[in-house]
Amino acid sequence: PEPALFASGFGSEFALGTWRLWRAMPGRPRVDAVIADLFLLNDGSVPWPAGARYCMAPGGNVTFPLNVGTICSLPLTDGQEDQCREVEEGGSLRMMLFLDLPPEVATGQVRGLFRMNFALCHGPGTPLFGVRLSGALHLD
Repeated sequence: PEPALFASGFGSEFALGTWRLWRAMPGRPRVDAVIADLFLLNDGSVPWPAGARYCMAPGGNVTFPLNVGTICSLPLTDGQEDQCREVEEGGSLRMMLFLDLPPEVATGQVRGLFRMNFALCHGPGTPLFGVRLSGALHLD
């Protein structure tokens, strides 16, 4: 997989692991989001632009709509629009990746093992950069 990773413009990949979600049952809270709290180092040769966020990257098998969100500064206040700052070469940044799960996943109507990849981008449809992140949802 490394040649394909390098050909896609990534220098490395980090596995987030597998989140296992059990279907909703009486007395068990419904899970409707997954959060990964990450500290990232820009070890590249160019700065990351302000406004970077996580986007879906090619290579997964997710068959349901998945809303990917990013938070860079905490705590957020009402009405504050979160925007990641520029990260110079050698700089680091704390980012939180949020996956908002649709109701059909949260209520157990969808089951299986779903792999997904993420990367930094400047917005939907823009080039991906940084480290590619991979993870999986195991829905029982």
